Amino acid sequence: MKNLIYASLLLAFLFSLASCGSDDESNPTEATLNHDGPNEFAPTLLAGDYEAAAAFRSAETSQYTGWEIYEVEVYIRFLPDYASLTIYGAGDAMSPGTVLGTQTIPSLMPEQWNTITLDQPVAISGNDLWVAIGFGHTASEAVIGCDPGPAVTDGQWLYDASTQTWEVVRININWNIRAKIRQA
Repeated sequence: MKNLIYASLLLAFLFSLASCGSDDESNPTEATLNHDGPNEFAPTLLAGDYEAAAAFRSAETSQYTGWEIYEVEVYIRFLPDYASLTIYGAGDAMSPGTVLGTQTIPSLMPEQWNTITLDQPVAISGNDLWVAIGFGHTASEAVIGCDPGPAVTDGQWLYDASTQTWEVVRININWNIRAKIRQA
């Protein structure tokens, strides 16, 4: 009986070695930059033009130097009048820097995750990156999804065109914005 138990344990151990540690797992070629969890809701914003952004600091991006952002996933609750995607470079602690890539988003689907494939992938230099979804609406609306929190540093930036300022949202959430990256 003892030999049967030892044999079973040995087989289980050998099986576990054979089923883990593939080259793809130990050296991934794709990853996701995000601060959010599953979608929970979308806060209602007054009529206006906004950008919701997640900032990824150099401490998060430096390990991906030489990689590129090729897609962005965002949860959309209700459709805005227009939408765009902008990826910014390093700025300061309270606002993004220069535009590294931008494109309009011709169509979105409400109440679901939307994948936006970049026309031109954006190279990751190891510096700060801000991934922002711009949108506008003529009535109060809940457009961009968020998780239930707790808030993570840099997961909830909002630009309000009426005040021309970037601010941290004062509710305990993170925007549902995810940058898909790959080795270039």
